[in-house]
Amino acid sequence: EPHPSSGFSLVTLNPEAKRRYRPTTERLQRALKAHTVATAADTKRSFRGPAARHGSSGGGVRVKAVCDCGRNVRVVPSVLAQAPIVCGGCGKPFRIPEAAVAVG
Repeated sequence: EPHPSSGFSLVTLNPEAKRRYRPTTERLQRALKAHTVATAADTKRSFRGPAARHGSSGGGVRVKAVCDCGRNVRVVPSVLAQAPIVCGGCGKPFRIPEAAVAVG
């Protein structure tokens, strides 16, 4: 029977399966606990991904940047200002169209 919110069925292990997979489930429980502890604290040392290396909050508004062949990417303008992002198709740098700059 599907779970009401996630759609997954409730699964229970029989005693033999519990015994067989006990080491694995214990390792998973320890890993989940360690992950929860590691990600619960909101400090300067918390992992925030690449945005932390750039001094960015990581929450900037992304705009569309285009290249000469028409491909586009979404990027925070301050990131694009740090260094060019070059298109693998045409080899030209992505740029923010003038209309987007005037609106922003």
